[in-house]
Amino acid sequence: MVRLTKRMAGLGAKVFQRTLGKLANGIEWRWRQLYDQGLYQLTFMHRRRLKNTVFIGVTGSAGKTTAKDLIASILERHFSKGKKNPGSLNWPEDMVRVVRSTRKSDAYCVTEISTHGPGMMDLPLALVRPTVGVVSNIGADYFSAFMSREAIAQEK
Repeated sequence: MVRLTKRMAGLGAKVFQRTLGKLANGIEWRWRQLYDQGLYQLTFMHRRRLKNTVFIGVTGSAGKTTAKDLIASILERHFSKGKKNPGSLNWPEDMVRVVRSTRKSDAYCVTEISTHGPGMMDLPLALVRPTVGVVSNIGADYFSAFMSREAIAQEK
């Protein structure tokens, strides 16, 4: 039988920790994926209940936040209750927050929907299901991800 030296034990501990870390990260990633899917399902169900709320989705290459804020400020003058997503938060997790915080008593919900690559608008659009869509403009801001203005326009 081979005796473990301190150095061998140290190397074994490092390998064990590295393996355990990979395993833990894999489990953490899977739990996170299941958690997100559960949140998305709850958001889909909650959105279905908000039949009387008008959802306005704002997208474009530039000016999304300004357009969203302008639309929300106009609607605030005409309706007593409504929502908008804060700042320029426009990832799917942000869509979950804003849709889930919207109540049946809200007349409107203005959201900024953005893309960071091809196909990445599908989930936010499915979560929000905007009644009205606003496109601020189609520029070359995401050219490196889409490779053409036509591809950007197709995604938006």
